[in-house]
Amino acid sequence: MLILHFWLNPTVVVAFIFIIIVILILFIIKSIVPLTREKPITTTSHIPFKEYSKLMREDRSGLILPLLLAVNKFIFGTSFLYIPLYFTEIIKGSLLELGIMLSTETIAISLASSLSKFISDRLGNVTTLAMTRILAAITYALLYFVKSPVIFILINWVGTLFIAMDNVPEVSVISKMKTANLSMSLIDSVSTLLSISSPIIALYIWVNISPATIFLLSLLVIIPSILMFKYKVD
Repeated sequence: MLILHFWLNPTVVVAFIFIIIVILILFIIKSIVPLTREKPITTTSHIPFKEYSKLMREDRSGLILPLLLAVNKFIFGTSFLYIPLYFTEIIKGSLLELGIMLSTETIAISLASSLSKFISDRLGNVTTLAMTRILAAITYALLYFVKSPVIFILINWVGTLFIAMDNVPEVSVISKMKTANLSMSLIDSVSTLLSISSPIIALYIWVNISPATIFLLSLLVIIPSILMFKYKVD
């Protein structure tokens, strides 16, 4: 019973899953084989709408990938919308600890670009996007089990790092599309429209289910992220 109680301890569960994630990342990076670089597709800045439609039909990734990226942004935006409130009200973190958490987020964002560039150069942009989205989804879901402010800050830092690693590969992927301008505007438009409902969905879950359940919502990102592997642009 003592051993069972030890393994069911939330801190032990979080630590165990984190070790698995770290091992997974190290294994992927270690087993990387340099990919052959393909010549980027020249983007066209002024294309009539009919031409855009034709290009979309010819290259479905120009439509599907931006939509998948937009859906991912929406799910993540909903799942960590109330993180500061959850940290102070549920975890009972102090204002000092909240300030530390926000500072660590800034550090994670500053480190993300160089790290994502390193990985995307070896795995490819789409693979990097999909992989970091899946890892971020798992990381944020772990917050459901956390009660300690220190562990919460640590997990949130790792999640922020994975989230921020989308900028370099995303820009690279979109820039290689024949419909780059339309694809980028599609991501922004769909993300903006979906984000309107994010506060309502998050608030409904907070009030009617439980505040911690919001973090489990991030696991839905795994579905569109797996679908992304099918569409190779780089």
